[in-house]
Order: sequence, then C-alpha cells, then structure tokens
Amino acid sequence: MNKLLNYDIEYGIVVGLHDYPNLEQVKLCQCNLVLYVYEGHPYYEKEKIPLDMLRDEDIIIMNESFHIYNDFIKACKIKGFTPNIKAKTMDGGTLMHLCRQKTGIAISPKFEDEAPAGLNAIAFEEPYH
Repeated sequence: MNKLLNYDIEYGIVVGLHDYPNLEQVKLCQCNLVLYVYEGHPYYEKEKIPLDMLRDEDIIIMNESFHIYNDFIKACKIKGFTPNIKAKTMDGGTLMHLCRQKTGIAISPKFEDEAPAGLNAIAFEEPYH
C-alpha cells in the first residue's frame, strides 16, 4: 500500500477497501469468512452459527496487520462482547495448525471448497466477508 501511495508502483493487489481519496480501487473478488472448528468441538456438526455464539470461545485469528482482525473485533463489539483472542498469527497454515491442535477455533476466509483435514468450516448466519 505504501508503494502505491508513494508512486513507487502504478498498481497493485490489496486486501480490503482502503480510504484514500486518490486511490482508485476495483474489487476483484470477495471471500466469505467462516469459523473453522476442530473435530470434537460442540459446534463441529453445525452448518451455520451466529456471531454471538463465539462470546465464550477461544479464538484464533490473523493478527492486527490484517483487516480481518479489526473487522472481527468491531463485529463482536456490535454484538455486545469482546472476543477472547487466544492466538494471533500472520500465516494461514499456522492458523489451521493451531485450530487442529485445539488451541481454539479459527476465523478465516474460506478459500477452498473443502475444509482442511480434521476441521469443519462453518458459515456465519450474518453476512460476513
């Protein structure tokens, strides 16, 4: 983003919308966010879940460098709670590994049709991208 704003590059691909008046943005794609749950967790068999059911759960999420973190915190506060962030990472593989190790349940974009082995991807009842 800094290279775009400093005119070091003419175009780039960024994640999320940014509030810069001189930056033209075109949405290329959008991913739904899902909750990854490990086998044996009480939510494992669910197909959909409301965000407020995460009130007392240990959450694994990408760190503050990613807009997903701040968006998730805001969404939880709108629902009236502060989430219990158990672990933050900069790597999607680590996120899934920690979830499989039952460190907590993971918030992540759903990039693939199938969840990684040992995990179930559960959609949110609220529209959450």
